[in-house]
Amino acid sequence: AESDENGVVYAEIDMGQWIISDETDENFVLWHEVEITTDDLELDLDYAVSVWLNGTVWSFDELLITTGQFDTPSDIPEEDREGATNVGVEARSGLIILETTTDSVNGTYSLRLPEGVVFHVTADDDFAANTLGAGMLVENASQVADADLFLLSTDIVQGTVWVRDSPTNGSGVTW
Repeated sequence: AESDENGVVYAEIDMGQWIISDETDENFVLWHEVEITTDDLELDLDYAVSVWLNGTVWSFDELLITTGQFDTPSDIPEEDREGATNVGVEARSGLIILETTTDSVNGTYSLRLPEGVVFHVTADDDFAANTLGAGMLVENASQVADADLFLLSTDIVQGTVWVRDSPTNGSGVTW
């Protein structure tokens, strides 16, 4: 649906979860989640400042970390890193999902995010028999100084989610 000359939109849509979006302006974006029920709904939505989140997805020899040569991946000099090319990068905020792929030359990526919205930004890649992953929490894209992601080996985490108490006394309820 498109707005009239006053910016008003009228639309009839099925019940369920919907995302209202507009990215036609280079300086402002609109992203809003809404659940449509049997009730009529009137919304007043504001556009957010559009912010480009630009970074590089890096891969490197993890022995540099595990042997103690460097404390964190960001300490590793760029000459010892390699840009991870053609890797999927996802920014998720609730049901809003924005995706891109790192370039095929040096592993850089760009995502256009609304200012002031919290996003989980993740990247993952399969290398040989190893799954690599990276991520960061973006609380406000306009305040991110370094959006580089560092691919590390992933591992499986297993467990049980309990609705009430664990089963130590037999009364636990699993999710």
